[in-house]
Amino acid sequence: MKISQRAQAITPFLAMEFGKRAAALEAAGHRVIRLNLGGGCQTICRKKL
Repeated sequence: MKISQRAQAITPFLAMEFGKRAAALEAAGHRVIRLNLGGGCQTICRKKL
């Protein structure tokens, strides 16, 4: 797959870099608590309602 120059010029935002670091730490056997934004509330929110 060829990636356009425009797409290649986009710099990764910090959340993605933290995600990569968290994945590396987990792979090395460390426990990681993920505090992701914008997701994962469905089951918790439903229980609260």
